[in-house]
Amino acid sequence: MDGLLASLTPLATLLSRTSDPSVTCAALAAVLDPGGAGQAGEIFRQCFGADAASAPHALDAARIAAGRADGKIRLAQAEVLALEIQRNRQLAPCLAMTVPDFLRTAWNEHLRDTPAADWPRETWPAILDLASHASSELLLAAPFLSAEHARALAASVTRLTEAGGQVLLVTQASDTPPNLSSVRLLRDAARANGRIDVWSWPGPGLGVHFKAVIADRQQAYIGSANLTTHAAIRQAEAGVVLHGNERLDLYAKADVKRYACTAPAKFCTDSPDLPADERPRSETRT
Repeated sequence: MDGLLASLTPLATLLSRTSDPSVTCAALAAVLDPGGAGQAGEIFRQCFGADAASAPHALDAARIAAGRADGKIRLAQAEVLALEIQRNRQLAPCLAMTVPDFLRTAWNEHLRDTPAADWPRETWPAILDLASHASSELLLAAPFLSAEHARALAASVTRLTEAGGQVLLVTQASDTPPNLSSVRLLRDAARANGRIDVWSWPGPGLGVHFKAVIADRQQAYIGSANLTTHAAIRQAEAGVVLHGNERLDLYAKADVKRYACTAPAKFCTDSPDLPADERPRSETRT
């Protein structure tokens, strides 16, 4: 039994990071059908997003492959294990890291010596996952933004605001490049509904240094990574992914709005080339 669990755990861990492991397993079953191998890459991207590169290794470890008679049985076993991992993860914090190329060899060695259920997440897939699961509120807080990563978050912002949800973006000097283009992209993503607030501090001696992504007051990334390419790929970063429950309101622990109101804040409506009645205005909150 221990050998079976060990072989299934890498795949179950990946499945547990999806919104619905059962639906994902149904999609993966197509890879096991005759002729399905040619679609594997696209199916992995659809199922696992930024974690897709890990899927072939996880399937190999689980001994799931086209032509194996027990492939779909083992896939069903991995699904059950994934649902259990999801349930147990509701209260368990998870390390999230950005691993640049010069640390990648050491990182892979660490994973080989670590049970798959205890694997850290990589920063950017973890952040995208949190944003994609937000159903009512999404907080994005970082001093530095990049257009590439704002574009990647835009789909979640559009989906959330179209469903009546609210987005709060807290950043630094949002009227200066490259933050300006990133703020514009996120505002455009919510343009149809206007359900996004932007808080920034452009004045001397003021600033935002904390980095956090909080979804529905129940799930959060808190760490060192900005929402930029450097933080997602090129720099070593560390943080933690937290999962709350009905007794843990993350906004109560990190009340960003209350904190924000203790300093002069600039509510940025959009870029300086907008009509006068839509340009950014400065207000002091007390």
